[in-house]
Amino acid sequence: MAQFRAFHQGAGVALSKLRQEYDLLLLKVLSILQDSDPVLARDIVASREAIWNLLVDPVKFKDIT
Repeated sequence: MAQFRAFHQGAGVALSKLRQEYDLLLLKVLSILQDSDPVLARDIVASREAIWNLLVDPVKFKDIT
């Protein structure tokens, strides 16, 4: 969250780097959940872009933090 906050303040890493880290984090979470909670894993996959859009939109990001 701190990296997204810095990004929105113009002092953070590039958006492409944030996307790579976001995708890697989701892959790790999904690998943990796929056997123990496949329904939650499916819901996360279905929400992947919606979550990303919240993180990169400065107004929406401010509302969630």
